Amino acid sequence: MCDCYHHKCECCANEIPMHIADFNYPRSDFKVWCKDHIDNAEAGAIVFTISEYDASDMEYFSIDSNWQCAIFGPEVSDFSCNCPNISSETDTYVK
Repeated sequence: MCDCYHHKCECCANEIPMHIADFNYPRSDFKVWCKDHIDNAEAGAIVFTISEYDASDMEYFSIDSNWQCAIFGPEVSDFSCNCPNISSETDTYVK
């Protein structure tokens, strides 16, 4: 099982849907920034940008096709690990 929850942006009250694989790490090991605050993310954070939008994300999380976030923490990568808990496909880069 995985830990799926909403993690608050480090700079505001925006919440990012988050997925931690197999409960391998505590939630406190992660820092998350919303699209409006990606510039404030720590060096080494992984920035996720939607590349192929899934409309179910709008239904469940109010996420649109321009959504982005940055996540800093252990083993942050694609959908098989620690990442945003969304259905849309994403591209990533290291800040």
